[in-house]
Amino acid sequence: MVAEWYAASRETKTVSSSAGVQERATTALMVAPTWAEIAALNLHAREKLRAEGKLGRDEQTIVSLRAKTWTKAQQRDVRNYQAGDVLVSHKTTKHFLKGDELNVVRKDKRRLIVQRAGEEISVSPRQSGLAWTVCEERPLVVAPGEQLRVRAVSYAETVDGKRRRLANGTAVVLRSVDASGRLVLTEGSLLHTRQVVSGYAMTSHAAQGLSVDKVFVAGAISVEGLYVSATRGREGIRVFVPDRERLLAAAGLRGEARISALEFVRQHALGTDLRSVLARGWRHLMHVRKCFLAMHPPRLAREITLETERESLELPPRPVRILRPQPAADSPRRVVRHQPAAPRMRMGI
Repeated sequence: MVAEWYAASRETKTVSSSAGVQERATTALMVAPTWAEIAALNLHAREKLRAEGKLGRDEQTIVSLRAKTWTKAQQRDVRNYQAGDVLVSHKTTKHFLKGDELNVVRKDKRRLIVQRAGEEISVSPRQSGLAWTVCEERPLVVAPGEQLRVRAVSYAETVDGKRRRLANGTAVVLRSVDASGRLVLTEGSLLHTRQVVSGYAMTSHAAQGLSVDKVFVAGAISVEGLYVSATRGREGIRVFVPDRERLLAAAGLRGEARISALEFVRQHALGTDLRSVLARGWRHLMHVRKCFLAMHPPRLAREITLETERESLELPPRPVRILRPQPAADSPRRVVRHQPAAPRMRMGI
Protein backbone atom coordinates (compact mmCIF):
# COMPACT_ATOMS: atom_id res chain seq x y z
CA MET A 1 0.00 0.00 0.00
CA VAL A 2 2.81 2.43 0.88
CA ALA A 3 4.64 1.55 -2.35
CA GLU A 4 1.57 2.30 -4.46
CA TRP A 5 0.97 5.53 -2.56
CA TYR A 6 4.57 6.60 -3.19
CA ALA A 7 4.33 5.79 -6.90
CA ALA A 8 1.08 7.76 -7.21
CA SER A 9 2.51 10.77 -5.37
CA ARG A 10 5.46 10.91 -7.80
CA GLU A 11 3.19 11.11 -10.85
CA THR A 12 2.46 14.38 -12.63
CA LYS A 13 -0.48 15.60 -14.67
CA THR A 14 -1.28 18.49 -16.96
CA VAL A 15 -3.68 21.11 -15.64
CA SER A 16 -5.04 24.33 -17.12
CA SER A 17 -4.99 27.51 -15.09
CA SER A 18 -5.03 31.26 -15.59
CA ALA A 19 -1.26 31.11 -16.17
CA GLY A 20 -1.69 28.52 -18.92
CA VAL A 21 -1.05 24.78 -19.13
CA GLN A 22 1.18 23.54 -16.32
CA GLU A 23 2.55 20.29 -14.97
CA ARG A 24 1.43 19.51 -11.42
CA ALA A 25 2.25 16.65 -9.08
CA THR A 26 -0.50 14.17 -8.32
CA THR A 27 -1.79 14.35 -4.75
CA ALA A 28 -2.29 11.07 -2.88
CA LEU A 29 -3.50 10.20 0.60
CA MET A 30 -3.66 7.06 2.73
CA VAL A 31 -6.71 6.59 4.98
CA ALA A 32 -6.96 4.12 7.87
CA PRO A 33 -9.65 3.58 10.53
CA THR A 34 -7.49 3.61 13.70
CA TRP A 35 -4.66 5.77 15.06
CA ALA A 36 -2.44 2.71 15.49
CA GLU A 37 -2.65 1.99 11.76
CA ILE A 38 -2.10 5.68 11.03
CA ALA A 39 1.15 5.67 13.02
CA ALA A 40 2.36 2.52 11.25
CA LEU A 41 1.58 3.93 7.78
CA ASN A 42 3.28 7.24 8.54
CA LEU A 43 6.36 5.39 9.80
CA HIS A 44 6.60 3.23 6.65
CA ALA A 45 6.00 6.27 4.43
CA ARG A 46 8.84 8.20 6.11
CA GLU A 47 11.17 5.22 5.71
CA LYS A 48 10.29 5.03 2.01
CA LEU A 49 10.87 8.76 1.51
CA ARG A 50 14.16 8.66 3.43
CA ALA A 51 15.38 5.73 1.32
CA GLU A 52 14.53 7.64 -1.86
CA GLY A 53 16.32 10.76 -0.60
CA LYS A 54 13.18 12.89 -0.35
CA LEU A 55 13.71 13.69 3.35
CA GLY A 56 16.68 15.47 4.87
CA ARG A 57 19.02 13.72 7.27
CA ASP A 58 18.76 16.41 9.95
CA GLU A 59 15.85 15.00 11.97
CA GLN A 60 14.46 16.83 14.98
CA THR A 61 11.82 15.98 17.56
CA ILE A 62 9.31 18.76 18.13
CA VAL A 63 6.45 18.96 20.60
CA SER A 64 3.16 19.00 18.70
CA LEU A 65 -0.35 19.40 20.05
CA ARG A 66 -3.27 17.03 19.56
CA ALA A 67 -6.76 18.18 20.47
CA LYS A 68 -8.77 16.11 22.94
CA THR A 69 -12.20 15.00 21.77
CA TRP A 70 -14.13 16.63 24.61
CA THR A 71 -17.73 17.71 24.62
CA LYS A 72 -18.81 21.22 25.60
CA ALA A 73 -19.88 19.97 29.02
CA GLN A 74 -16.46 18.39 29.60
CA GLN A 75 -14.67 21.60 28.63
CA ARG A 76 -16.66 23.55 31.23
CA ASP A 77 -15.97 21.05 34.04
CA VAL A 78 -12.79 21.88 35.98
CA ARG A 79 -12.48 18.28 37.21
CA ASN A 80 -11.47 17.05 33.72
CA TYR A 81 -8.36 19.23 33.49
CA GLN A 82 -4.90 18.06 34.50
CA ALA A 83 -1.58 19.80 34.98
CA GLY A 84 0.27 19.82 31.65
CA ASP A 85 -2.78 20.38 29.45
CA VAL A 86 -2.44 23.12 26.84
CA LEU A 87 -5.34 25.46 26.12
CA VAL A 88 -5.29 26.97 22.62
CA SER A 89 -7.66 29.94 22.46
CA HIS A 90 -9.77 30.45 19.35
CA LYS A 91 -11.33 33.75 20.44
CA THR A 92 -10.21 36.85 22.31
CA THR A 93 -11.34 37.25 25.92
CA LYS A 94 -10.39 39.39 28.92
CA HIS A 95 -7.39 37.24 29.86
CA PHE A 96 -5.94 36.09 26.50
CA LEU A 97 -5.91 36.76 22.78
CA LYS A 98 -6.91 34.57 19.88
CA GLY A 99 -4.20 31.98 19.16
CA ASP A 100 -2.54 32.13 22.60
CA GLU A 101 -1.33 28.92 24.24
CA LEU A 102 -2.05 28.57 27.97
CA ASN A 103 -0.26 25.87 29.97
CA VAL A 104 -2.26 24.49 32.90
CA VAL A 105 -0.10 24.64 36.05
CA ARG A 106 -2.60 23.61 38.73
CA LYS A 107 -6.27 23.88 39.61
CA ASP A 108 -8.53 24.41 42.59
CA LYS A 109 -12.20 23.61 43.10
CA ARG A 110 -13.54 26.01 40.47
CA ARG A 111 -10.67 27.70 38.59
CA LEU A 112 -7.52 26.87 36.63
CA ILE A 113 -4.12 28.45 37.17
CA VAL A 114 -2.54 28.77 33.71
CA GLN A 115 0.73 30.26 32.53
CA ARG A 116 1.00 32.60 29.55
CA ALA A 117 4.30 34.26 28.59
CA GLY A 118 5.75 33.51 32.04
CA GLU A 119 2.78 35.04 33.87
CA GLU A 120 0.27 33.03 35.90
CA ILE A 121 -3.39 33.95 35.59
CA SER A 122 -6.60 32.41 36.92
CA VAL A 123 -9.39 31.44 34.52
CA SER A 124 -12.76 29.77 35.02
CA PRO A 125 -13.67 26.86 32.72
CA ARG A 126 -17.34 27.38 33.51
CA GLN A 127 -17.21 30.89 32.07
CA SER A 128 -14.50 30.61 29.39
CA GLY A 129 -14.37 26.87 28.72
CA LEU A 130 -15.83 27.23 25.22
CA ALA A 131 -13.23 29.84 24.20
CA TRP A 132 -10.35 27.37 23.89
CA THR A 133 -9.42 23.92 22.63
CA VAL A 134 -7.94 21.48 25.14
CA CYS A 135 -4.81 19.79 23.75
CA GLU A 136 -2.13 17.41 24.95
CA GLU A 137 1.53 17.47 23.96
CA ARG A 138 2.86 14.74 21.66
CA PRO A 139 6.43 14.26 20.34
CA LEU A 140 6.74 14.38 16.55
CA VAL A 141 9.86 13.54 14.54
CA VAL A 142 10.30 15.80 11.50
CA ALA A 143 12.95 16.41 8.87
CA PRO A 144 13.44 18.89 6.01
CA GLY A 145 10.98 18.05 3.24
CA GLU A 146 8.46 16.57 5.69
CA GLN A 147 4.82 16.76 4.64
CA LEU A 148 2.57 17.90 7.49
CA ARG A 149 -1.11 18.70 7.84
CA VAL A 150 -2.49 21.49 9.98
CA ARG A 151 -5.19 20.25 12.39
CA ALA A 152 -6.69 23.64 13.29
CA VAL A 153 -7.54 26.92 11.62
CA SER A 154 -4.34 28.96 11.75
CA TYR A 155 -2.12 31.20 9.65
CA ALA A 156 1.41 31.41 8.28
CA GLU A 157 3.36 34.65 8.40
CA THR A 158 5.17 35.30 5.13
CA VAL A 159 8.59 36.92 4.72
CA ASP A 160 7.07 40.34 3.97
CA GLY A 161 4.96 40.24 7.16
CA LYS A 162 1.63 39.23 5.61
CA ARG A 163 -0.60 36.54 7.09
CA ARG A 164 -1.83 33.63 4.98
CA ARG A 165 -4.84 31.82 6.41
CA LEU A 166 -4.59 28.04 6.68
CA ALA A 167 -7.75 25.95 6.93
CA ASN A 168 -8.04 22.79 8.98
CA GLY A 169 -6.41 19.96 7.00
CA THR A 170 -4.13 22.13 4.84
CA ALA A 171 -0.99 20.30 3.67
CA VAL A 172 2.34 22.10 4.19
CA VAL A 173 5.96 21.12 3.55
CA LEU A 174 8.59 21.75 6.21
CA ARG A 175 11.91 23.40 5.43
CA SER A 176 13.46 23.77 8.89
CA VAL A 177 12.84 24.40 12.58
CA ASP A 178 14.06 27.72 14.02
CA ALA A 179 15.76 28.26 17.38
CA SER A 180 12.46 28.84 19.20
CA GLY A 181 10.99 25.57 17.90
CA ARG A 182 8.64 27.12 15.35
CA LEU A 183 8.20 25.52 11.93
CA VAL A 184 9.53 27.24 8.81
CA LEU A 185 7.80 26.18 5.58
CA THR A 186 9.36 25.79 2.14
CA GLU A 187 8.39 29.26 0.91
CA GLY A 188 9.97 30.82 4.01
CA SER A 189 6.74 31.54 5.89
CA LEU A 190 6.49 30.89 9.63
CA LEU A 191 3.75 28.55 10.87
CA HIS A 192 1.92 29.90 13.94
CA THR A 193 0.51 26.67 15.36
CA ARG A 194 1.74 23.44 16.90
CA GLN A 195 -1.37 21.44 15.99
CA VAL A 196 0.24 19.48 13.16
CA VAL A 197 0.45 15.79 12.27
CA SER A 198 2.24 13.76 9.63
CA GLY A 199 0.43 14.28 6.36
CA TYR A 200 0.87 10.88 4.72
CA ALA A 201 -2.01 8.99 6.38
CA MET A 202 -5.14 10.16 8.18
CA THR A 203 -8.32 8.77 9.68
CA SER A 204 -11.58 8.98 7.77
CA HIS A 205 -12.98 11.49 10.27
CA ALA A 206 -9.91 13.72 9.97
CA ALA A 207 -10.01 13.48 6.16
CA GLN A 208 -13.52 14.90 5.90
CA GLY A 209 -13.53 17.95 3.66
CA LEU A 210 -10.25 17.07 1.90
CA SER A 211 -9.94 16.34 -1.81
CA VAL A 212 -6.97 14.62 -3.43
CA ASP A 213 -6.36 12.91 -6.74
CA LYS A 214 -5.96 9.34 -5.46
CA VAL A 215 -6.94 7.67 -2.18
CA PHE A 216 -5.63 4.43 -0.69
CA VAL A 217 -7.88 2.99 2.04
CA ALA A 218 -6.59 0.45 4.57
CA GLY A 219 -9.68 -1.56 5.46
CA ALA A 220 -13.08 -0.30 6.59
CA ILE A 221 -14.85 -0.59 9.92
CA SER A 222 -18.21 0.94 9.01
CA VAL A 223 -20.21 1.85 5.95
CA GLU A 224 -20.00 5.53 6.86
CA GLY A 225 -16.21 5.43 7.20
CA LEU A 226 -15.81 3.66 3.85
CA TYR A 227 -18.06 6.21 2.15
CA VAL A 228 -16.10 9.16 3.56
CA SER A 229 -12.79 7.59 2.55
CA ALA A 230 -13.96 6.69 -0.94
CA THR A 231 -15.27 10.18 -1.69
CA ARG A 232 -11.92 11.86 -0.95
CA GLY A 233 -10.40 10.89 -4.31
CA ARG A 234 -11.14 12.75 -7.53
CA GLU A 235 -9.56 10.29 -9.95
CA GLY A 236 -9.23 6.92 -8.22
CA ILE A 237 -9.48 4.86 -5.07
CA ARG A 238 -7.95 1.57 -3.94
CA VAL A 239 -9.19 -0.37 -0.91
CA PHE A 240 -6.87 -2.87 0.81
CA VAL A 241 -8.72 -5.56 2.79
CA PRO A 242 -7.78 -9.11 3.87
CA ASP A 243 -10.92 -10.63 2.30
CA ARG A 244 -12.22 -9.15 -0.94
CA GLU A 245 -15.35 -11.30 -1.18
CA ARG A 246 -16.40 -10.37 2.33
CA LEU A 247 -16.10 -6.69 1.50
CA LEU A 248 -18.13 -7.07 -1.69
CA ALA A 249 -20.85 -8.91 0.22
CA ALA A 250 -20.77 -6.15 2.87
CA ALA A 251 -20.75 -8.83 5.56
CA GLY A 252 -18.03 -7.17 7.61
CA LEU A 253 -19.44 -3.64 7.55
CA ARG A 254 -21.69 -2.30 10.25
CA GLY A 255 -23.43 1.02 10.50
CA GLU A 256 -22.52 3.53 13.17
CA ALA A 257 -26.10 4.73 13.56
CA ARG A 258 -28.26 3.38 16.36
CA ILE A 259 -30.94 0.83 15.44
CA SER A 260 -34.40 0.48 16.88
CA ALA A 261 -35.69 -2.45 18.93
CA LEU A 262 -37.68 -3.84 15.99
CA GLU A 263 -34.60 -3.73 13.75
CA PHE A 264 -32.55 -5.47 16.44
CA VAL A 265 -35.14 -8.26 16.75
CA ARG A 266 -35.37 -8.51 12.98
CA GLN A 267 -31.58 -8.91 12.66
CA HIS A 268 -30.59 -10.87 15.78
CA ALA A 269 -33.60 -12.70 17.27
CA LEU A 270 -32.66 -16.37 16.78
CA GLY A 271 -31.82 -15.71 13.17
CA THR A 272 -35.51 -15.67 12.18
CA ASP A 273 -37.89 -13.10 10.84
CA LEU A 274 -40.00 -10.95 13.17
CA ARG A 275 -43.20 -12.41 11.73
CA SER A 276 -42.25 -15.95 12.73
CA VAL A 277 -41.38 -14.76 16.27
CA LEU A 278 -44.81 -13.16 16.66
CA ALA A 279 -46.54 -16.27 15.28
CA ARG A 280 -44.74 -18.49 17.78
CA GLY A 281 -45.80 -16.20 20.63
CA TRP A 282 -49.43 -16.36 19.49
CA ARG A 283 -49.33 -20.16 19.41
CA HIS A 284 -47.96 -20.19 22.96
CA LEU A 285 -50.85 -18.00 24.18
CA MET A 286 -53.38 -20.29 22.52
CA HIS A 287 -51.77 -23.31 24.20
CA VAL A 288 -51.99 -21.64 27.63
CA ARG A 289 -55.67 -20.84 27.04
CA LYS A 290 -56.39 -24.42 26.05
CA CYS A 291 -54.69 -25.80 29.17
CA PHE A 292 -56.63 -23.39 31.39
CA LEU A 293 -59.99 -24.43 29.94
CA ALA A 294 -59.07 -28.09 30.30
CA MET A 295 -58.26 -27.72 34.01
CA HIS A 296 -61.46 -25.81 34.94
CA PRO A 297 -65.08 -26.58 34.08
CA PRO A 298 -66.61 -24.21 31.55
CA ARG A 299 -68.94 -22.57 34.14
CA LEU A 300 -66.12 -22.07 36.69
CA ALA A 301 -63.78 -20.83 34.00
CA ARG A 302 -66.46 -18.35 32.85
CA GLU A 303 -67.01 -17.11 36.44
CA ILE A 304 -63.26 -16.69 36.99
CA THR A 305 -62.96 -14.82 33.70
CA LEU A 306 -65.88 -12.52 34.54
CA GLU A 307 -64.50 -11.83 38.03
CA THR A 308 -61.09 -10.97 36.55
CA GLU A 309 -62.68 -8.66 34.01
CA ARG A 310 -64.80 -7.01 36.72
CA GLU A 311 -61.70 -6.35 38.85
CA SER A 312 -59.76 -4.96 35.91
CA LEU A 313 -62.68 -2.74 34.85
CA GLU A 314 -63.56 -1.50 38.33
CA LEU A 315 -64.23 2.20 38.12
CA PRO A 316 -62.84 4.67 40.67
CA PRO A 317 -65.31 6.04 43.24
CA ARG A 318 -67.42 8.91 42.06
CA PRO A 319 -66.54 12.26 43.61
CA VAL A 320 -68.94 13.45 46.33
CA ARG A 321 -70.67 16.65 45.44
CA ILE A 322 -70.86 19.14 48.31
CA LEU A 323 -74.11 21.09 48.28
CA ARG A 324 -74.14 24.52 49.79
CA PRO A 325 -77.27 25.54 51.82
CA GLN A 326 -79.70 27.67 49.83
CA PRO A 327 -81.34 30.71 51.48
CA ALA A 328 -84.89 30.19 52.77
CA ALA A 329 -87.82 31.46 50.79
CA ASP A 330 -88.90 33.86 53.57
CA SER A 331 -85.42 35.35 54.06
CA PRO A 332 -85.16 39.01 53.06
CA ARG A 333 -83.53 39.70 49.78
CA ARG A 334 -81.93 42.87 48.67
CA VAL A 335 -83.89 44.51 45.93
CA VAL A 336 -82.04 46.75 43.59
CA ARG A 337 -84.21 49.35 41.96
CA HIS A 338 -82.94 51.12 38.92
CA GLN A 339 -83.37 54.88 39.09
CA PRO A 340 -84.41 56.64 35.92
CA ALA A 341 -81.66 58.54 34.26
CA ALA A 342 -81.69 62.31 34.67
CA PRO A 343 -82.72 64.29 31.61
CA ARG A 344 -79.90 65.72 29.61
CA MET A 345 -79.54 69.47 29.90
CA ARG A 346 -79.51 71.42 26.71
CA MET A 347 -77.18 74.34 26.49
CA GLY A 348 -78.70 77.60 25.38
CA ILE A 349 -77.62 79.41 22.33
